[in-house]
Amino acid sequence: MKLRSVPLVFMLAIAAVAQNYRIVGTVVNGANDSPVPKCQLAIRTEGPEAPPRAMKTFTTTSDSGGHFVFDDLAGGKYSLTARCNHFNAQALDEHDGFSSAVAVGPEKDTTNIVFRLAPSASITGRIQDEFGDPVIDAGVLLFRRGTSLGAKRALLRSRANTDHGGFYHFYRLPPGEYLIAIIAHPWYSQYQPPPDFSREDVPDFDVGEADLNLTFPVTYYSGATDSASAQPIKLQPGDRATADILLSAQPAYEIRFPRPEADESVRRTTMHEVQTSIFGAPVDVHSMVNTMNNGRVDVVRGLAPGDYIMQTRNFMPAPNGASNTADESRQIVKVSNAGAELKQTTPSTPVTGSVELDGIRGALRQTTIRFQKADGTVVDTRTTANGALEPFHLFPGVYEYSAFSQQGVIKSLEAANAKVIGRTIEVADKPVTLKVTLADFATKITGTVLSTEGKPFPGAMVILVPDDIEHNLNIIRRDQSDTDGTFTLRVVMPGKYRLIALQDAWDSAWSDSNFLAPYLPSGITIEVPPNSPPIKTDVKVQRAR
Repeated sequence: MKLRSVPLVFMLAIAAVAQNYRIVGTVVNGANDSPVPKCQLAIRTEGPEAPPRAMKTFTTTSDSGGHFVFDDLAGGKYSLTARCNHFNAQALDEHDGFSSAVAVGPEKDTTNIVFRLAPSASITGRIQDEFGDPVIDAGVLLFRRGTSLGAKRALLRSRANTDHGGFYHFYRLPPGEYLIAIIAHPWYSQYQPPPDFSREDVPDFDVGEADLNLTFPVTYYSGATDSASAQPIKLQPGDRATADILLSAQPAYEIRFPRPEADESVRRTTMHEVQTSIFGAPVDVHSMVNTMNNGRVDVVRGLAPGDYIMQTRNFMPAPNGASNTADESRQIVKVSNAGAELKQTTPSTPVTGSVELDGIRGALRQTTIRFQKADGTVVDTRTTANGALEPFHLFPGVYEYSAFSQQGVIKSLEAANAKVIGRTIEVADKPVTLKVTLADFATKITGTVLSTEGKPFPGAMVILVPDDIEHNLNIIRRDQSDTDGTFTLRVVMPGKYRLIALQDAWDSAWSDSNFLAPYLPSGITIEVPPNSPPIKTDVKVQRAR
């Protein structure tokens, strides 16, 4: 057999792949840069391009000086995470769900990684009533002010309930500004339905002179009953805050509204939800719903004065035995000592539709289509076996739409009786019919973030900004540059974009067109056609103003 010579370049490539690499670094306390010993660290292969040899997790523990080492590594990218007592589990240089992977390979320095861990904080407190008694099983809602989807807002982070002593605890909190709201109910106010005096077997009862028709209004730290006066709790790394709250009972009121006319041929189930808005988020309130007058009237009891969202759903059995929503309505009601005042009634809009595939072989797999409003309201519907969408309802308004599918992304959405602009749909009060087309035509964009001196820049926020951002928020793509400055933007939809990279901008309103305007002229213009091959481009970092 004749032996053929092997090109030198090929031999060097094999040698590079076979070469072993290391990740060496130090874990330090992000508050004071002191070393963190006995910290558990893990690396895992990052991205689908990683070599098979490295497709597993490696772990180690930092020594007394906070030092750690991972040896015998193949070239590639690795996500690096750390966890230890008194610290939140974190990824390297973590921001807003993104982090920097460690790029390992020829001419890549991975021997001086500094992993800064932010010490976790906590909030504990006790809820008492005006008599000094503990309020048991009170709902405690913890909100964190920050940036979400590129906008400044207060987001619900966690919930807790008070124990038998009235105490609550929130542990492992990252630094930031927090707000607390309490939804509770006096133990002595049971809001039992009043007796039906049309019956002759009602026993006599005597409640004495006690007024049990009381409730607690939604109360904010430190004692305010309106959100505008809520006192924020600002936590620095490692803080241990105490937030005790005193609740004062107020007279409770009720709302009455008739149930739908009964149809003996159809068994209908009615469900009511009573919500109030807390920092812009709809939250269920503690109340009782009773049915009176032989089932003709529903009574919502135990409400403190304020504005409420009353959502009613009527369920009717579907032909296949599933329970489908027949109709919905939403009422805005103001409750005061003068009674309940109906401010607005909004009926929901029924929506039907279908999903089809474009250029994708095989049958349609189950797919979820999501509709999301700016206030965080999310409505999901799924496809049936024949490609139809399960019937659902949307309240009038503007929604962003997206798909969760293993077969592709939404290529187009057509709607009868609704307005589609970009990746949004505006629903009015007429029944809507949708036609959704899925295609596997997205691509990815890779590249390197460079400093003003032309060197790789790690830790930058990379943003792919579409034209008409107002109607295309959900096709914005973001990433954080890795230790070698590289980035990957996946599932990029066809369209026109500007690519920018920002330094120190993780807490900014990055989805606000006014915020982005000064940076876009210095970005890279990219036009992505359908079925585009992967795109590669570099971008220079800009410092956030």
